[in-house]
Amino acid sequence: MPLAKQAVAILRELHALTGQGRFVFPGARSNLRTMSEAAINAALRRLGYDARGDYRPRLSDDGSYDSARGT
Repeated sequence: MPLAKQAVAILRELHALTGQGRFVFPGARSNLRTMSEAAINAALRRLGYDARGDYRPRLSDDGSYDSARGT
């Protein structure tokens, strides 16, 4: 599947950060395995997405939207 230039640029930046490993998103314990599905889903939930793919803005402790995401 062709990727947009922006997506390719992001993947190249990630490769520079993650080293010479085979995977863009290596596992936490070994760079010989990918991240688990559970780890990816947990990371997406922390960003405000749930397993169904719905986006739900995350509220901070004071009830305002999380400013780290610019919402």
